[in-house]
Amino acid sequence: MSARLAGGPSKPPFPPSVSSLSFSRQTPLIKSYCFSFTYVERLPGESINDRNDRAIRKAAIYYHQLIKEKRLPVHVLLLTDDRKNLELATSDGILAFTTREYVNSIEGCPEIKDKLSLHDQPSSLDEILNEKNRVCFPEHLPLSEVQRRVKTGALLQGKFQTSRDNYLEGVVMVQSESKYDQVLVHGYRNLNRVVHEDIVAIEVLPKSQWRKPSNMIVTETEEEDELTEVIDEPTAPLMDESDLLPTGRIVGIIKRSWRMYCGVMQKSSLSESVKHIFVPSERRIPKIRIETRQAAALANQRIVVAIDAWPRSSLYPQGHIVRALGDVADKATENEVILLEHEIPHHEFSQAVLDCLPKLPWTISPEELARREDLRHVDICSVDPPGCTDIDDALHCKRLPNGNFESGVHIADVTHFVQPGLAMDKEASERGTTVYLVDRRIDMLPELLSSNLCSLRENEDRFAFSRSRSTLRTRRPCRTSTRCCAF
Repeated sequence: MSARLAGGPSKPPFPPSVSSLSFSRQTPLIKSYCFSFTYVERLPGESINDRNDRAIRKAAIYYHQLIKEKRLPVHVLLLTDDRKNLELATSDGILAFTTREYVNSIEGCPEIKDKLSLHDQPSSLDEILNEKNRVCFPEHLPLSEVQRRVKTGALLQGKFQTSRDNYLEGVVMVQSESKYDQVLVHGYRNLNRVVHEDIVAIEVLPKSQWRKPSNMIVTETEEEDELTEVIDEPTAPLMDESDLLPTGRIVGIIKRSWRMYCGVMQKSSLSESVKHIFVPSERRIPKIRIETRQAAALANQRIVVAIDAWPRSSLYPQGHIVRALGDVADKATENEVILLEHEIPHHEFSQAVLDCLPKLPWTISPEELARREDLRHVDICSVDPPGCTDIDDALHCKRLPNGNFESGVHIADVTHFVQPGLAMDKEASERGTTVYLVDRRIDMLPELLSSNLCSLRENEDRFAFSRSRSTLRTRRPCRTSTRCCAF
C-alpha cells in the first residue's frame, strides 16, 4: 500500500482492504506505518512504548472517522491495561477500557472472566491494608543489580530444583563460575517466591548457617496460619559437619520458567467466595490462588492454570484458569494430564508436515535401487512382538560357506523420507521420540512413515541402514533394500 505523506484530502480515504469490506466477520489489516493517516513519527525523547501507544490511539481515531463516514453500526473500542495510555485515549475522545472492565461487562460468559489475570485486579480496602501490614517475603533485587553482582562474583546464578519430598527445600544448580556446584536453599523466606526450574541469583550464607538436606517429608497444609508455624520453627543445630552443603538464600529472579500447570481446585470453605486454591499435580509446584465463579462445576475436574504473579504479601502465587480438561479419574483426562505435565507435543500434524510425505502408491525407483545393496534375498526377521506396527529394526543370521556365521542389524532408513530443514524434520526434532501410553501412541512422524514406509513389515520392500559381521571381520554400514520374512 502506498503512503501519502503530504497534501492529503480533508477526510480519510478508504484503503482497498477496507472499502471493499462487507464487514461480515472479516478483519481488515492495514500497515499503519505505511499509511499517512495512521503513521506516527517517534518524537525526541519519546520511548518506543509511548510511541507505539500513540500510534494505536491514532489508528483508533482513524477507524472511528472511517466507520462514522460509512454510517456503520459499529463502535471502535481501545483496550489497554496501561493507565497512562487509558487516560490519554479518553482525553482524545476514544472509547477506552481496561481488559478487565471490558470482560466484566460481558454477560452470560463466566468462563471468560476466569481467564483474566489476577495480577492487575484491584483489591478491596481491607485487602490493601492487609497487604501493607503483612510482608511474607524479602524484596527481589532489580535485574540490573543482580547482573552486576553476578558479574563480580558476589552472587551466583543457577537453576533452582525443588525437592520432591520437602516443598520448603531445594538446590540451585550453579551455572556461573564458582567453587560450588550446587547450593542448598531451605525455608520459605530464603526460597523467596521461587518456582521449580526458575533461573535465580543466590547469595551464599556464612558457613555457620550451612546445613544438610532434610530427611523429612514436608507437604503444604491447608491453612496459612498452620503453614507459617511450621516454616518458622527453628531447626536444631547440626553436630556433624561432614555432610553440610553450602547454603544460601535467593535474592533475585533472573528468568521465570512458569508454564501451564495441571491439577485440581481446592474449594474455599466459604460458600459464596470466588477465591479458591489450585493444587498442582506436580508436587514441586506451589499451590496457586485462583478466582472462579464456576466452583461447583469445576469441583471434580482436572483444570489447567497459569501463574500471573507472586506478590510479597502472599504465601502463594496468583493465577487464572486456562481451561478444564475433564473429570478426575477419566482415562482420557488423565492421559492429557500426563502429556501436558511432561510437555509432550501431541497436536495433530500440520498441513506443512503432511505435504512432505511421499505420494501413494510408493515404489522403489530403479535409480534408488542402483545405489543401494539389495538384501531382499536374505532372511531377515524382527524381534518386535506380534501386532507391532512401527518395526524400525530387524536382524539376520546365516552360515557362510567357510563355516563362520554372519549376523546383521537393519535399521529403517528414515532419512530417505525426512529431508533436513523441512517442516517434517523440524516437527520430528520438536517431538524427539515416539511416546507410548497404555492405550495410545504419540508418533514422532506421521503414520504413513512410522507404521508403513519406515516400518520393516513382512514381505514388503523397505529401505534400511544395515551392518553385518562375521566371526572374523565387520563390514561398514551401508544403505540397503530389505524385505522381512515371517517365522
